[in-house]
Amino acid sequence: MSDIVKELNERSQKMLAERPQDMDSMRKRMGARDQNASIAIYAYVDIGATADILYYWEKASLKEDYELSTLIKIVSDWMLFVADRIPRYYRFHETSALTVSAMEALKTVKTRAEAKELLKAIQHYYTELKFWIDLDIPWPEIGDAYAKAKGDPAPRVD
Repeated sequence: MSDIVKELNERSQKMLAERPQDMDSMRKRMGARDQNASIAIYAYVDIGATADILYYWEKASLKEDYELSTLIKIVSDWMLFVADRIPRYYRFHETSALTVSAMEALKTVKTRAEAKELLKAIQHYYTELKFWIDLDIPWPEIGDAYAKAKGDPAPRVD
């Protein structure tokens, strides 16, 4: 197991019980109209979409009809775009640095198994981060406020 895979797995495991530092940084970022709810919701969408595509790429890394070097280039390009975006928009500095390290390591893998192991580790990390973002968003209150703002009855559970 490579050092970056080990680090990703350890951080993911730690996130099972402990809120990541990036969450506190995100909460300090103000979005449109001087509020941070939109920041959390956009982060939830971005991080969730990234976790989903990483899951697909992890599975695709084992497909013999995909050229491994091309897959690695595509994944690295996308993830380096994400690593550039997330500190700016969400203040996810730790996640950004970890992503860059993972993509540098991905560029050096020699086998499909190594690629799969690394992609699985980064995907798990992003999934755990998405979990914490989801926990942070007060969905019921947002639903009530949205209904009120639109003149609809408050949502209710039947």
